[in-house]
Amino acid sequence: MDNYCHGLICGADSMQSAESPSLGKFYIITNGGEQYFWKIMDEAIIGMGFTALKDKFHLPTALLMTIAYICDFLG
Repeated sequence: MDNYCHGLICGADSMQSAESPSLGKFYIITNGGEQYFWKIMDEAIIGMGFTALKDKFHLPTALLMTIAYICDFLG
């Protein structure tokens, strides 16, 4: 509970101005170190006996960023 309260206090302190770099970002407060969502998901999927996400398919980052910019422009 202390980490949760401390995280909320730190978040409130970091959002004192409208130009704060922490605005609009998603944070998860844990007792451990930094965690990577897709790495944890991949480990869980492998643990259940399925094929790893990285082995299923891979799209180039440039392609995905191009699609993202087009969607952002159209939206």
